[in-house]
Amino acid sequence: MERKGRILIIDDNEDVLFALNALLQNYVEKIKVSTHPEKIEKYLKEYQPDVILLDMNFRLDVISGKEGFLWLERILKVDPQSIVVFMTAYADTNKAVQAIKAGATDFIAKPWEKEKLLATNANQ
Repeated sequence: MERKGRILIIDDNEDVLFALNALLQNYVEKIKVSTHPEKIEKYLKEYQPDVILLDMNFRLDVISGKEGFLWLERILKVDPQSIVVFMTAYADTNKAVQAIKAGATDFIAKPWEKEKLLATNANQ
């Protein structure tokens, strides 16, 4: 199987980044991981990812998802065509609908199902 594409993964949990990197490395040409969402704009310009896996919750308010929506808005300002897949351990239907309405391409609950994660990224 040919590996193709670039994925940028932004999450505050290094264990999540390690696990996603290990899972996706056989399917994707390049993977960049970071715990620093404030560097997203730099990564967009320098790395030019095909897909961005973005955690919804960082440090401000652990479960609301507000930070993720802020970063999604910034990503779409830089590149309105960005493919952003939200991830959260605090998934519910409301957040998923909000995410899609705000411009996210998809929504994945943590812990993720391997097949769903691979299919989501393969379809982008």
